[in-house]
Amino acid sequence: MRLQSIEQVSNRNPLRLAFLIGSLARGGAEVQLVLLAKTLAARGHDVSVIVMKSGGELEPELQGTPELQGTPELQGTPVKLFHARTHGWLSAPFLIFKIVRFLRKQQTTVLYSFMPESNIIAAVVKNFISKIILIWGHRSSGFKLDDYGYKIRFVYKLEPFMSSIPDMIIANSHAGAKLLSERCHPKQCVTTVPNGIDLKKFHPNRDAGRKLRTSWGVGNGTLLIGLPARFDPVKDHKTFIYAAAELLAVYPDTKFVIAGNGDQNYKQEVMQQINDLGIADNVIVNSALNDMVAFYNSLDLLTLTSVSEGFPNILGEAMACGVACISTDVGDARLILGDDSQIVPPGNTQALVSAWIKFYDKPLRTEKAERGLGHVTQTFSAETMADQTLDMIRPLIETKPS
Repeated sequence: MRLQSIEQVSNRNPLRLAFLIGSLARGGAEVQLVLLAKTLAARGHDVSVIVMKSGGELEPELQGTPELQGTPELQGTPVKLFHARTHGWLSAPFLIFKIVRFLRKQQTTVLYSFMPESNIIAAVVKNFISKIILIWGHRSSGFKLDDYGYKIRFVYKLEPFMSSIPDMIIANSHAGAKLLSERCHPKQCVTTVPNGIDLKKFHPNRDAGRKLRTSWGVGNGTLLIGLPARFDPVKDHKTFIYAAAELLAVYPDTKFVIAGNGDQNYKQEVMQQINDLGIADNVIVNSALNDMVAFYNSLDLLTLTSVSEGFPNILGEAMACGVACISTDVGDARLILGDDSQIVPPGNTQALVSAWIKFYDKPLRTEKAERGLGHVTQTFSAETMADQTLDMIRPLIETKPS
């Protein structure tokens, strides 16, 4: 009954909502923005997406490219994509002018920015459109600033000083919301809307997984452990590799696969580590794959080794594909998995190896995979994310002075 009520309200009073993000390059936040934008547009809302850098891999999903659409009933939804295009901070005034002009033309009532840089821009934009509802979106639960460049460090430190400007801040994890409450303006409202998983796209498909395994030369009887993560120190590939070397000393036929783009210098460090440990024949390293459904379905066990996360999408996506998962205790990983036996401490090689050894038991893997599929289906659908987002936005609109 609750879903019907929201649909009825949506049809009577469609929102005019715009999302703002740096780009639609493939990443966790970007995937969530696209999924939410499409789901809201399918309900009849007027949805725009503003990107500050064009050419991201996910843009065709908003433009209705059939082969990239994972949810058939959402194909061709009328999401407007606007390229604001920026060339560094010196062009920020012109960028803000273009965004303001677009929002006024669209008569946008809600601006929902994703990620710190976009949040800063959106806060400035609000000064020119005072009546607009501004929502900041946050997608992490903290990270080591020393691992990043001056631009990210500057934005991260500037954000708290502007945090009184948005009407609400939405985190995608309880861990992130707690951190934000400590960093931001004391009177700021910080709430949580967990990420959604596209359950039409991510589903068990063992045939697709077998084809990918065959292309890698991995037999059906070989245990394949995967880490899909961009090359970034926060993902801690190095603990994954150290643990792989220790596991191979006990189970030498195990195979590992890493898929992701990212920092090339960090990637070279990881590749050097693999070679130094003498396990190159057992570790497959790929760039980010377009067909993540096939990737998840190729695995016997997915592992996340991050030292910081908000809501790690890969856990929910893999679970939706019927794959057992092990994760470090970061962000909302414990909530997503719903099973403490699949959680290990960050940076703890021995704990990770011990967890892997337990999952050599196939009946245990099957049990955890089936339970995980049921859990993610009931708790983290795209529709649930859209419902909760609307629940947050509606009261802001109703109480906003005209």
